[in-house]
Amino acid sequence: MTTIEQVKLSQEKEFKYIIEGKTVLITLSVDNNDAICNADGNIDCPLETVLRKNNFTLQELRKWELIDIRFVKIIDD
Repeated sequence: MTTIEQVKLSQEKEFKYIIEGKTVLITLSVDNNDAICNADGNIDCPLETVLRKNNFTLQELRKWELIDIRFVKIIDD
């Protein structure tokens, strides 16, 4: 008799936007279902959607005097 073990290899994905301005550093959570696979095969997420879901606007984004915006996947916190 053979024993078959099931191993769950997939890890729950978690994405965030990290927005760095001259005087602010903001981390916005991203709903997993908002992350999409684009035509190049890369994972992407519309920033405007994430801003809206986190109660921010594009005008607020401009006020932060952006230095850098990063879309990241969080693994093991």
